[in-house]
Amino acid sequence: QFQVMTGDAWVNQIMRPVFQEEGYVVAVYYVSYMFISMTIVMNVVVAILIDNFTAATAVLAELKPKQILRAVEKEVPRRGVRWGLVHLSNSLPRSSVSLMTSQMFYAQLATDWHQMVVFMGNSNDPEVTGDPEASLPFYCVKPLVKFYAQRLGVGPIDVRHACKQYYDGAAPPRVSRDHFATLVQYCLLSALSHHLVAVEDQLKVDSSLKSYSRRMPHPALPHQQYFYRLYQSEKVQWALAAVIFCNFFISAVESQWIPNQELADRYPAAASFFKASEWTFNVLFAIELVWNMYGGWLLHFYTSAWNIFDLVVVVVSFVSMSFADIPGIGILR
Repeated sequence: QFQVMTGDAWVNQIMRPVFQEEGYVVAVYYVSYMFISMTIVMNVVVAILIDNFTAATAVLAELKPKQILRAVEKEVPRRGVRWGLVHLSNSLPRSSVSLMTSQMFYAQLATDWHQMVVFMGNSNDPEVTGDPEASLPFYCVKPLVKFYAQRLGVGPIDVRHACKQYYDGAAPPRVSRDHFATLVQYCLLSALSHHLVAVEDQLKVDSSLKSYSRRMPHPALPHQQYFYRLYQSEKVQWALAAVIFCNFFISAVESQWIPNQELADRYPAAASFFKASEWTFNVLFAIELVWNMYGGWLLHFYTSAWNIFDLVVVVVSFVSMSFADIPGIGILR
């Protein structure tokens, strides 16, 4: 039953001989057994994994920085800055959102607007500073946005690019009073989202560098790091994957063509070819193992579970080929 459950030539070596002796009823048993063991159980495992993944995703309600940036650039100009502040408040830093939505912030914006209008119009008349038709040149908005961005700690900001996103085109030469506050908020949202993306990218770079330096074994043998880098290169890994796939394909053809000794005696040329290919692939896997072992010697190699698994597979393969009479060694391989 273990061989049937693993699918190791279960049709040719197990079901077909019993089927020829007992009849069609045996096929119902084996097919149902394969359906239950391999289909239903596998689907249950996959369902559990998917359920745990969706549950973990639901817990992580915060958006990623690049998702925030896309939402700011696409949705906020269409739905409004208030929508962005409400829907992105769980993902943005709380201190920044609190500052941008506080009454003090709006009061400061009103004060800045008043002072700018007075300065540009050389007038302190309330009818001028409070006129909804009053406007400021666009270049007056840039220093204010940069000032608030500095208070938020988001670094440099491209105000003109943010305004183009906000207006869905070229920024106007003058900004009206009604658009002043929302424009400043949108520029700050854009700067904050770009800052979060930059921080995330920098953290990924730092993490990858630390991980790479941690993975790099301490050289104890001549040219060890050279062999390690060469083994970890993309071309070598693709070549190893191709060898593994060819081994799998030839093994599958062999299990269907000559599944037993009777057919191997009937087709000696095919049996010799499959035997030679088996030895060839095992020698290639042994060379790959020695290469990996030399590059990661000593603790770096033996502390990896995949390397230990690779070592066990190669050893079992050579044992099964050299001592084929050992019971169950072929199934274990």
